[in-house]
Order: sequence, then C-alpha cells, then structure tokens
Amino acid sequence: MKIVRELESLLEKYIDGFFNKKFSSDIQPVEIAPLLVREMEKQQVVGVNKIYVPNNYTVYLNEASFTKLAAYRQTICNDLVTYLSQAAKNRNYTLVGRTVVDICAGE
Repeated sequence: MKIVRELESLLEKYIDGFFNKKFSSDIQPVEIAPLLVREMEKQQVVGVNKIYVPNNYTVYLNEASFTKLAAYRQTICNDLVTYLSQAAKNRNYTLVGRTVVDICAGE
C-alpha cells in the first residue's frame, strides 16, 4: 500500500506540476484537497497505538486566486474540513481536536 501511495504522490507531483506550469489558471478547491491530504500524510506522527495527523491547516493563495474564491471562502473551508476528516478516517489516522482549514492571501 505504501508503495502505491508513493508512486501516486510522485506522479501527482510531476504531472500536476507540468500541467500547472503549462496551463496556469486560478486554483480550484478540488485541486487544494489532495494537496492537504498529502501534507497530512507527510506530517503524521506514529504513536504507540495510533497514527496522529495535524488538525490545523492554512492554505495561502496568491491575491488573484484568493479574490476569486473569497465569496465562497467559508463554504470551501467547511468542505475541505469534511474532506480531510474523511480522508483521515479512511486511513485510520487520529486527528487531535477539531479539524480547521483556513484560506488566506499570501505569497
């Protein structure tokens, strides 16, 4: 299973990177969700009986993308929380506390 995840991660990194550079456009929430799951997996801590993952995520978007999504920001954050919670449950990860996602304008 780990090999499949690593292969998937490698393919996503290079294929997504290629297409994002060639056909750059504003980011969509559907593109943010798998990136957050990837970050969740990178930041996991293996405990004695459980695998712990972060429960607090901040997404920084460029000014144009942030402006485009600003009207939907809270709804998108709620959807991403639901997505991450389900992804953690499917992978038998433990989230310590309530999951929080925030979208901000940044670098």
